[in-house]
Amino acid sequence: MADRRITCAAAAALAACASQTALKRAEELPAGEVAVFGQVRVLEDGQRTSRTVTLFGAPEGRSQGERIDLEDDGSFTWHLRPGAYQIAGFRIGAAFLHPDLGSGRIGGRLVVPEGAGAVYAGTLQLSFAGGRYGRRVQDEYDEARAGFALRFPSLAPRAVKQLMTMEEEP
Repeated sequence: MADRRITCAAAAALAACASQTALKRAEELPAGEVAVFGQVRVLEDGQRTSRTVTLFGAPEGRSQGERIDLEDDGSFTWHLRPGAYQIAGFRIGAAFLHPDLGSGRIGGRLVVPEGAGAVYAGTLQLSFAGGRYGRRVQDEYDEARAGFALRFPSLAPRAVKQLMTMEEEP
């Protein structure tokens, strides 16, 4: 996986960085935690790009969060305790064509329900055009669940859909 180091200062909404939440194998799922899966897609002027993206998230009500790296294809599988989470912001790798839009606020919220073996959070689409960006969540559950089932066959039968939501833009 590409080197995706970033300082905590880039995540202004978060006070500090913590450990990774990436789940690589089903055997690694800590007791009491839920596998959360989905994808982040970046569009530039309407065209899909393959940019390195890092997200920043935290349990709701806490300022200390963590950097959340993604797989090279933008997919993610995290392990989280049940509860509500903020998906605060993002950082695009340095090669991005619009360096002034290399980071920004997402304002997302994700609820991880108790008792679920896995949760599909959706596909977060970040769109850049004309010096601005937008974000939205798309439901691609069937395709995402099929990919998740290949990597985590023991967790897939217990997967539920719980799409992240976005705050209204001002």
